[in-house]
Amino acid sequence: MSIKIQPLEFFNILYKNCKEGKLEIYYPDFNEHRIFPISNLKEKSLFFPRDREVNFRVIACDAKGRIDGNTAQVPAVWLEIDPNKTAKEEIKQKMENFKFKPSLAVISKNIRQYYWVLNVPLKLDQIEKLKDVLNKFATYFGGTIDLSVLDRFMRAPDQLSQAFKGEPVYYDLSQLEAAIPNSGPVNSESNEIPNPLEESVGIMEEDLGWD
Repeated sequence: MSIKIQPLEFFNILYKNCKEGKLEIYYPDFNEHRIFPISNLKEKSLFFPRDREVNFRVIACDAKGRIDGNTAQVPAVWLEIDPNKTAKEEIKQKMENFKFKPSLAVISKNIRQYYWVLNVPLKLDQIEKLKDVLNKFATYFGGTIDLSVLDRFMRAPDQLSQAFKGEPVYYDLSQLEAAIPNSGPVNSESNEIPNPLEESVGIMEEDLGWD
């Protein structure tokens, strides 16, 4: 069962396992960037103007918005789907069949964005592996293929969109990759994909308005 949440809780869940770095928020209508410490996010500091789109960089950056090997951390595997380009019945079926449900989602009129939060954030030396997994997710679910992971900005849960959370589940990158059909071998002994819980939990597609 998914639950609607406020922006502060969304960011705290997304970056829960990141020990350092900054959150970069971008206001395209004003062409303005703001930087916030991940370890001390405060709701009154997060500015979401009415009827304006707000974006954020997924990868944690440094105090000047730069991505470097010391501070950069990737908190999650993400997926963006345009419901105008991919049939909702197809997305619903694939989400229901996919073993691991998203930890978070941001839903707006024309876009659906999902996050599988990682138990251990990735460093820059794992970016190529991340790109491969992101592309496999996009191909399987009919989402947008990312051309530039380091500069990837996603929609923040602003006045024009809504954030949801599922059960507090955190995933391993290789675990997610193995769950994608035809993406690689699964557990050879049990022929099942490893699961951190007895049951698959998280955000269920029918809870997010696909019905």
